[in-house]
Amino acid sequence: MKKNNYLILLLCIGLIYSCGEKKYEDYDENEFNEVQGVITKVKQSSSPFDSSRIRDIEYFYYLGEKEPFRGGEKNIDLYLNPGQPIVVLVHKKDSTINFYGYNETININDFEKEQNTLGMRQTY
Repeated sequence: MKKNNYLILLLCIGLIYSCGEKKYEDYDENEFNEVQGVITKVKQSSSPFDSSRIRDIEYFYYLGEKEPFRGGEKNIDLYLNPGQPIVVLVHKKDSTINFYGYNETININDFEKEQNTLGMRQTY
């Protein structure tokens, strides 16, 4: 009887951990478009167990709408600054699913438009 209880407990714990937030690796890379983004906020990771290099970032990305979309990524192991241009990977069918891609300006016009919309100056 005790073995069954332990087995059920282990299965429940495994189920809880497997139902976490989806990561980029859980998708097919062909499901995403690369769009221009800009970092708006960089802060130390909230986890006390993370290295001091680990950061959480927030960013805006522009899809041609009047207002830019907002996104974020936790536990980034890179040195990034607010105002820095980045490439954001945006899901083709659901524009609210997005991930940090890499550092680069892919469309200078979109980047300048985002900076003007957000009232940001180039700070990197």
